[in-house]
Amino acid sequence: MDQLDAYPPGYPDAITLDPSAVPVDVLSLVDDGPGCSVRDSFAALDLSTHGFRILVQAEWIGRRAGHSSTAATWPEVRTDLPGIAFADGSMSVVANLAGRVVGLSNLQAGEGAGGGDDLDRAWAGAVATISARFADRPIVGYEMGRTWRPRTARGSRRSDRSGCG
Repeated sequence: MDQLDAYPPGYPDAITLDPSAVPVDVLSLVDDGPGCSVRDSFAALDLSTHGFRILVQAEWIGRRAGHSSTAATWPEVRTDLPGIAFADGSMSVVANLAGRVVGLSNLQAGEGAGGGDDLDRAWAGAVATISARFADRPIVGYEMGRTWRPRTARGSRRSDRSGCG
């Protein structure tokens, strides 16, 4: 971890990159005053005794390269988001290339987002599109709460836990 003087708004003051990190490792590098946040990539730190609380808790997910799908793929669209965006009507996803993997993020299921059928359809289209475009790369991402169900049904698997707070 490197220590910086200021962090951009919305970004944590520290991110754990080692599952064996302990609170003193992280807290010695940050100004732990009001507004300080730590992304614990492995959900292994208990910072509650230092005044921190969990803001977001998610599960890392992944799918091996080489899966094929019968779902229709989506065309690429222009967006201000970093990465490569794809959309079909009110459903969209962003693919982010990082090393040997492709990250799936910003999945939108359209009106009534979060509803089972819309989310299942959006996930199927997103995975089919990213798998077709980047067939040689595993797909990775993270998901929270009730959105996890369709992802397990589509061949993704859980990985290390992640907590942010």
